[in-house]
Amino acid sequence: MLAAERPGRPDDRPRIAIAVPTIRNPERLGRCLDAARRVASDDGVEIELIVVLDDADPDVAIFLADCAPEAMVLSWPERRGLAASLNAAFRATSCAQVMVLQDDAVPQPGWLASLLHTAARHPRAGSVGSLVLSPDHTLQAAGWIIRGDGTTTMPWIGDPPPATTFSEVRAVDYVGSASVLVNRAAWSATGGFDEHLYPAIFVDADFCTALWNAGWLVILDPNSVVHHERYGSTTRPLREFVGERNRTRFLTKWSSFVADRPTGPLSMSEVEAAISRAARWLEDPPDVSPRSAVGPPRAAPPMTYVARERELLRAYVTELEPRVESLDQRLAETQALYEEMHQLANNRHEELTALATTLEATDSALDATRSELDATRSALDAIRSTATWRARDRLLRQPFVGRAPRALGAWRARRSVSSHLPEEVRAGRPTARSIARLSRGRRHPPRSMTVRSPNNPAITNRSDPPKSTPTGFPS
Repeated sequence: MLAAERPGRPDDRPRIAIAVPTIRNPERLGRCLDAARRVASDDGVEIELIVVLDDADPDVAIFLADCAPEAMVLSWPERRGLAASLNAAFRATSCAQVMVLQDDAVPQPGWLASLLHTAARHPRAGSVGSLVLSPDHTLQAAGWIIRGDGTTTMPWIGDPPPATTFSEVRAVDYVGSASVLVNRAAWSATGGFDEHLYPAIFVDADFCTALWNAGWLVILDPNSVVHHERYGSTTRPLREFVGERNRTRFLTKWSSFVADRPTGPLSMSEVEAAISRAARWLEDPPDVSPRSAVGPPRAAPPMTYVARERELLRAYVTELEPRVESLDQRLAETQALYEEMHQLANNRHEELTALATTLEATDSALDATRSELDATRSALDAIRSTATWRARDRLLRQPFVGRAPRALGAWRARRSVSSHLPEEVRAGRPTARSIARLSRGRRHPPRSMTVRSPNNPAITNRSDPPKSTPTGFPS
């Protein structure tokens, strides 16, 4: 292990250890280490850099050898969890203050100097945590509240307020492990981090509760800021399972300590009461002096961690089996529904295809009907243009002299004209041949027509000269 050195600094500058547990993603680890070293150098703090590889990917060790050769690297092939990793880092250093920093946190300027200043102002502080912002600078955590059912919540309801809302150093129920400065004496007095909270989640809440229970303070310093990629180290299903499992253990362990705290729906009055309670503890801690030290935890044999991981995986499999069965059933139902809908779609496609065919045939029939109608109209127009049809129109336009005789004479005239028309024309089905014959004038009505009238029984032939009227009749 080599300490980061900076020429020109006095030898009495502060010296702390920075413990960074990691598993994967060397790029993310590199951003964390670069920021930590840069801020520590700017703040004039000498650091011991301890990186814990908890069953980490091989490329992480290769990255550390190239980019952080001064770091002390603790590594093992089995998954020991967050608590065991931090306990190992505390055992590996003699520094009075150990900075716990997650590999997905990026310290901001002034981060370390502010924590050390707050710890110096409050000698009973067992841990001092940073204000945690998301990468987009929205407030992510400003200390946490522990409720009566073991669940934890932030000190607000709904969307996070501006980061400037929490601008004063204050006591809190617990601070997260993203960035927290831990007093080594307090770590030893409480027995270290509980390794049964495997592999992570509730480790920080349990440790801070143990600090309060032992008479130490837990403080938030909003002037120390880190940017944190929340949930950047675990997947959601496993995180939810482990969180519920460790919450049950936490509540069993500290039920008497949180028994008087409310449960149920969170209210703003509960949040304000929790903030007030922690503020009172800052002035008057529950126990004015730390209790007798439990002593630092000892390292367990590797097989202990293997058995612990096997137990977790078995419990996780047991938890997942009903979900898998439910998902299989839902998959079968979804598949059946898909097949049914697919069959309906095929049937509807066939119906639509048949309907399209019918529509095409109907369109063709309509086109044929339109063509036939156009041909009929053309034929009628041709008939109306013939001399016979014009003669008919002239007869129909003759004025009536006597109503009944003239009407009868007109009817007979129309009948006489119609009798000379071709049969196809009289039937209303003219043909091209009949139209041509009419046009050439082959079937004209006779030039002389005989019109009979009841009032004039004589037959008059317009082509003959008029005859003398018999004596006694008016001419």
